[in-house]
Amino acid sequence: MIKIYHVSELEVGDTVYYSKEVRNGWSRLGVRYIKTKVVRVTPKKTKAVLEDGTELDRYSGVYKELEQDMIDETNKTLAFNKMLNNLYELESIVKNGKYRSLSCEKASEAADLLEKAVNLINKK
Repeated sequence: MIKIYHVSELEVGDTVYYSKEVRNGWSRLGVRYIKTKVVRVTPKKTKAVLEDGTELDRYSGVYKELEQDMIDETNKTLAFNKMLNNLYELESIVKNGKYRSLSCEKASEAADLLEKAVNLINKK
């Protein structure tokens, strides 16, 4: 089991990982673990500021190392986010009719790639 560190246990310069929920609209895609450094801890150790500007209060927990399932969750969440962004882009292309300007070869290649993607997602 991995240890969760609270703000009172952190020092300036520590490398830590904190979790951030990734959402797409109302849908929760998963959790992403972000690596950063502690740049400031208040004198009473009730608050810490991280390199990317994130502020942690005394109830927040961070990790100094990640387990493989946490790394997998991050990668899966980023992949879901990328898939949804590409689906929205594809929807925009279809709505605007941009696909009609494709050459025969490009249209055939795009159709094959989309079919492979759908088959991959539907395969269990």
